[in-house]
Amino acid sequence: MSVLSSSTHVLVAGASGSVGRHVVEQLLSRGCRVTALCRNASKLSTLFAGGVSVVEQDVRAVVVDDLVDVDVVVSAVGGSVMPGLLPRQGFDVLDVEPNLHLVGVAREAGIGHFAYVSAAGAGDAAPDEGYVGAHAAVEHAIREAGFASHSLVRPVGLHSAFAALVPYTWWRVFPVMGAGDVVTNPVAEADLAAVLVDVIDAGGGVRDVGGPDVLRRKDIAQAVAASAGRRCWHPSVSLRWVRLAAWMLSLSTLATAHCFRSTQTSMRTIASLTPSV
Repeated sequence: MSVLSSSTHVLVAGASGSVGRHVVEQLLSRGCRVTALCRNASKLSTLFAGGVSVVEQDVRAVVVDDLVDVDVVVSAVGGSVMPGLLPRQGFDVLDVEPNLHLVGVAREAGIGHFAYVSAAGAGDAAPDEGYVGAHAAVEHAIREAGFASHSLVRPVGLHSAFAALVPYTWWRVFPVMGAGDVVTNPVAEADLAAVLVDVIDAGGGVRDVGGPDVLRRKDIAQAVAASAGRRCWHPSVSLRWVRLAAWMLSLSTLATAHCFRSTQTSMRTIASLTPSV
């Protein structure tokens, strides 16, 4: 029996993100009434022709009155796992805090179903284990909130995450973390959104999600370089070396050291990804 219908009102938090926008599209295709919550409404102005109520608001500012007449809350809110050149907030701030706030408000508002875009490995991770641990903490809060039903999808990896590596090919040296033959199967954001909405429509559940193509880390590095039109050297680099480099650079410049620490955390997460179905 389908849960979603033309009378279902769904609020999507993080609607302007790489996954959230596809969730909105999937819900619209099934006739749902959609409220898209994002921090920058201009990002959505050209994506949807109509049928979407756009609310420009930080998730941390959501209150019970904002969820009046809402049946389902979907959260695609979270920080990127990819490294950056500038300092940024940790996953406790980007993932845990906004999502725990939204879960609390949704529970207080009497929302019947809460759906969340989590991460592979979150079911077994401790809350202090970085990126995956942050998602584990949110999953725990959702289960403890006592919603009538909930949906969790745990992608192995996302195509956009690997696209974000393209700028790093500029140096023509694109290292592969650990053994280059270890495999993973990232999923397209549109496909992940379709799975999430399917799970919601079926009444809830937990789904590990991976794409159809199983790729070696070396394959991914080569594909990223090829997409940039560059031929790169792909040496195998251990995470121990990255940790040492981050520590040494921390004695010099803060910005450069942050870049290496960010790369270390991001690559450790990517390196741990294993195929899912």
